[in-house]
Amino acid sequence: MEKIKGIALFFGITLFQPKPLIQQFAEQQGRTLKEQSIDKTFFFRLLTMVWTFYFILKAILYLWINLNSDLEQGLIVRTIIGNVSFGTMLFVSIGLARPIWNLLVKLKVMPSARSQNKNIGLGEIKGADWKSEL
Repeated sequence: MEKIKGIALFFGITLFQPKPLIQQFAEQQGRTLKEQSIDKTFFFRLLTMVWTFYFILKAILYLWINLNSDLEQGLIVRTIIGNVSFGTMLFVSIGLARPIWNLLVKLKVMPSARSQNKNIGLGEIKGADWKSEL
């Protein structure tokens, strides 16, 4: 459990850096361009927040399991929950990144959409798709 808290802290600290950890991972793997944009940083900061909360909740759940079950049963439950939840998080982060990006653009959640809406009203954002940013 100490390791999980450490990972959550590590992810959380990168939220205050110019590039959050998930963005660094994506760039190193060639999944996104290294060019910076406010929308791209916002998106990866959001994903990094989700991962941070995931690790915090996982640590809390593991503590509860440890306090409410014997060692053998706790290890089995933690292994199953850990593997399934981690796989799900990877699938959402990697497999659904583009649909999530497009949804955020459509809902005008991205910073460029909000600033454009403040400046010129509710207009369409040209070029705001995952191919140009993500």
